[in-house]
Amino acid sequence: MPATTRWMDSHITASSSVYHATQAASPAKEEVLYSVQKAKKRLHSPPERVTIQLPVLALNEVFIGESLSSRVSYYEIQIDNGVMVKQKSSGIAICTGTGSTSWYFNINKLTEQCVSELLRITSQQCNVSLGLRIRESMNIYRLIFRPMTSKWLATYVRNSINSSYLSRIHYVRMAFTVRDPIFNATFSPTTPRGFAQKILVKSRGYDAHLVVDGGVSYRFNDGAEAIVEVREEDALQTVIFR
Repeated sequence: MPATTRWMDSHITASSSVYHATQAASPAKEEVLYSVQKAKKRLHSPPERVTIQLPVLALNEVFIGESLSSRVSYYEIQIDNGVMVKQKSSGIAICTGTGSTSWYFNINKLTEQCVSELLRITSQQCNVSLGLRIRESMNIYRLIFRPMTSKWLATYVRNSINSSYLSRIHYVRMAFTVRDPIFNATFSPTTPRGFAQKILVKSRGYDAHLVVDGGVSYRFNDGAEAIVEVREEDALQTVIFR
């Protein structure tokens, strides 16, 4: 369940305070000065910090990012008890075991075209013929070499890699992936996907939102923080009929 911490900004500007004070009907000088000093003190004091426990649970995934898909999402993220790092990307998708077969899977899955190109380049650079070891009926292994453009080999490798992205439904940890991460001199390379029990995200966004299961959306702009974690007491109670 995600919990958000945000700044409640309800300040009155000094100029508006002075204006209303001076426009009052013949106020005493001391009252005017007191009102101005009180407004200035409130202006420079830190805003109120409020923590809200969202009244929803995510069945599949939680997405954090800018509302406009063409805008870069800017935030800070901490995986479990790791270091808080700054990132820019197209957003973060955090999924449960039931959600690992949906959006999360399609973000990370490899295509046959990508695998075929990798196999072809590897074969050329290493000057080797890549093969696949398969099991025959009598527990005898045979090495079969096929061309690197073979759709069969590319499909086998693709399915092997993509199947590793799927999580068990009862898995206690969450799976996360960073969409289109930006790595440069300012933002060092980090792990684009993995598993975690607790994820802390601090927004630096302009029009960001935290979206639960693609339906419920919460504003998540600059300064807001969210903690996403999995709890055993929130697990679904299911029945399997055989």
